[in-house]
Amino acid sequence: MVFTGLEVMMPGAKKSATKNAPTAPVNKVLKTKWEKAIATYRGARDAESSGWDDRYEALGDIIEAEPPLYLAGGYSTIKAFLAAEAPGETERSVRRAVRVARHFDPADEAKHGVAKLEALLDYLAAHGGESKVPAKLDLSKQRVRLPQGKSYQMRPFAELTLAELRRAARSKAGAGADDRANASPEVKRWKAVLVKAKLAQVAVSMRGGLLTFSGIAPELVKKVGAVLGKA
Repeated sequence: MVFTGLEVMMPGAKKSATKNAPTAPVNKVLKTKWEKAIATYRGARDAESSGWDDRYEALGDIIEAEPPLYLAGGYSTIKAFLAAEAPGETERSVRRAVRVARHFDPADEAKHGVAKLEALLDYLAAHGGESKVPAKLDLSKQRVRLPQGKSYQMRPFAELTLAELRRAARSKAGAGADDRANASPEVKRWKAVLVKAKLAQVAVSMRGGLLTFSGIAPELVKKVGAVLGKA
């Protein structure tokens, strides 16, 4: 009989003097990436506001890697990593900042603020336009489809308020009212469930008899799952 992952103490036997069993060696490639990313992060963090973009892009490299690079630094969870390296911040606040830093330049962040830029990303995600890979967005080319009664008006991003951007993000992804009217009963049902739970930014579609839920921010995955599971 073979036992794995268990420590069996036989009667009369003495327990090993070793208190902590040696951990498996960290992958060298992971270790190298960790050392580079954490050095970039710490340097930007110490530079304070002037290193905001580099700081959060480096944090993104660390926490979004597969597997997460902080494992090579001896941290078993993201909570432990942030408590040590980014005290006072939550996983949600860090992921929000990472998302903005990946898509915008420091000048954009200083001019418009993180909240407004995040609202633009929510709008793009809801309408299927947010980049799948980290890429800087040109704000001069961003126009937003803002609901105006039963119609829509295309407005430059710079002219919109934060409240207007959020309203645009909450509107139905894709085309307008005709598409909503022609949506299948299942799509309408699940969209109504999400709207009631204040998750209107999550898009619902159906193709080939399969439902797809998209535009879900990482920090909302559990909440969306819980809402759908209870419906």
